Amino acid sequence: MLVRFFHCASALLAPGSIIEPGNWGRMIRTYLPNEGGTFGVAFREMILEQERLNIDAAKPSRLDALFACRSEADLRHFMQTNSRFRDIPYEVELVGPAPLHFGDHTLPLLAPGVAYFDAFAARARSYWAGPPPVQNVEVLIGGPVKIVQRLP
Repeated sequence: MLVRFFHCASALLAPGSIIEPGNWGRMIRTYLPNEGGTFGVAFREMILEQERLNIDAAKPSRLDALFACRSEADLRHFMQTNSRFRDIPYEVELVGPAPLHFGDHTLPLLAPGVAYFDAFAARARSYWAGPPPVQNVEVLIGGPVKIVQRLP
């Protein structure tokens, strides 16, 4: 049985193309201290990674995973709410067995009246150990996927 998901990317890819995991982490790892707006993202990902290692190191790391959605409707919602209007939507399938994690892509990491560090850590624990989300689901895939088709 093939496991299919939905992914968006800025690259124009043909059916059969393989997308390797880890592009998000590759980009995060290139951030420089003097680049505007990157510190908060890098800090968030570092806390998420630390909590993943504390909770379940077998789960795929966000830095080494590929992000997808369970349905085309979920992907369209993600693209709209995250200003990914230039990305191309794809239906993809797993190339082989891969670890998966289902998290909420809208999980806020800050809470009013809570210290910055504590808020990030608490939300990160919820991301990794909380109940699986019902909506706004992002699937972390710890392996490559193959393009099944480009979606309109």
